[in-house]
Amino acid sequence: NNNLEKNNLENNNLEKNNLENNNLEKNSETSTLRRSSILCLSLNQDGSCLAVGTDVGFRIYSVLPPKETFRRTFGGSFDDGGIGQVQMLFRCNLLALVGGGPSPHYPPHKVMIW
Repeated sequence: NNNLEKNNLENNNLEKNNLENNNLEKNSETSTLRRSSILCLSLNQDGSCLAVGTDVGFRIYSVLPPKETFRRTFGGSFDDGGIGQVQMLFRCNLLALVGGGPSPHYPPHKVMIW
């Protein structure tokens, strides 16, 4: 009986620790997302990928299944790295990038092929 109670108590502590760890991860992820601002959203030609330009870089997401497939952060701070426009060519790795935001990584009047 004591062993059963001890096992239940250990299981409850493990579950509690797992929940706390998950919340910490979510909180740190949320704070990271709050710090960067979204400057543009665009779908590729067949709608299978979403490209997101932020004030610190860009991200590429697969729509089905929903998943981040690539992320590039320019510079280590928020004073360099804004991408105002990101366009993806179908599902290949060619991207058209234009600087944007308060501190653009590229000139806002030039298209850069990534």
